[in-house]
Amino acid sequence: MGYGDAIILGLIQGITEFLPISSSGHLVLIREFLGIHLQDGFVFDIFLHVSTLFVILIYFHKKIFDLVRTAIGVVMGQSISREDTIIIGGIIIGTIPAVIVGVLWEDIITRIFRDSLWVAGALIVGSLLFLLAERVGKQDQELSVKKGLVIGLFQALAFIPGISRSGITISGGLFSGISRKKAAEFSFLLAIPAIAGAGVKEVLFAEGMLIWGPEVILGALTAFISGYCAIHFLMKFLQNHSLSWFVGYRMILALIVIGVMVF
Repeated sequence: MGYGDAIILGLIQGITEFLPISSSGHLVLIREFLGIHLQDGFVFDIFLHVSTLFVILIYFHKKIFDLVRTAIGVVMGQSISREDTIIIGGIIIGTIPAVIVGVLWEDIITRIFRDSLWVAGALIVGSLLFLLAERVGKQDQELSVKKGLVIGLFQALAFIPGISRSGITISGGLFSGISRKKAAEFSFLLAIPAIAGAGVKEVLFAEGMLIWGPEVILGALTAFISGYCAIHFLMKFLQNHSLSWFVGYRMILALIVIGVMVF
């Protein structure tokens, strides 16, 4: 992998991690299209994901600081914000499904679904879920710990490349009745332990020095810059627009992939 490939992969990761079009799916497709072969592509994917984790930490730093202060208040027995307590509880319980799937079935999912046709199918299925969520979601309820679990269950589906973690968790929020803006914010806060845990796991068990190479560092830096631009755009966009705007792109991409692979 050269520097140009690293920049391309980093750019794809940064943009697609936050836009609901699937970062893992795009990384699978772009590698096959450009013929990029890595010694351990999954480790490189995780390293790019960790760089976008820092985007979330910086973009939501004020909210995260409030949540940390609330958590400390719980331990100290102080009077705390009910809203922040619900968010913390929702993040904790909502992370459990991803942990279970990651521990029990991650290797199987990685082996089976990292294929272009599977990605195309997941793009289509995810799109249909987005449309259904936008149609049935009332967006008139508040977040609760129970709703956090529901969103967490949806997050577990994001292990399949092509689904989109941001898109499916926002959809889970809409199915739960909360607003699109609140669903998006909770979606990215819920991503923090999931991405951090996956990154730590892969770094600890990775073999070789690939993850420390200059190409990977360049890719991660590119992912960070493009990711920050993407999350800023999406949070503004979702205030007045729905997930449906991304469905057209997902469906066209899926049909192109199916056409190329089958015909």
